[in-house]
Amino acid sequence: MNGTIDLSSTRVIEGFTPLDGRASVELLSADLSDDTTVLLELSVSGDNWDTAEESGTAISDTLVQGETKIISFEADQRIKFRVRFDGATTGNITWYTS
Repeated sequence: MNGTIDLSSTRVIEGFTPLDGRASVELLSADLSDDTTVLLELSVSGDNWDTAEESGTAISDTLVQGETKIISFEADQRIKFRVRFDGATTGNITWYTS
């Protein structure tokens, strides 16, 4: 799956982990108004979301304009995931999932 989102209208990208439980999300923005924190969240139902953690630490990173960011993770197969962008940053983000 892939696409482009405008942060002024949505702040999440949603997907499912594949059958092997391994997924990656690639993010790139050429026009971010500022650096933005990216959080990985998981859900079984798609209604209630929790921040994904590795060894008790939230899986998060910072997206910087013009730099590619790849977030890779393992979770139960077919669990719902979303990448959420914190703050009030504006701009377009191109994304790809595996």
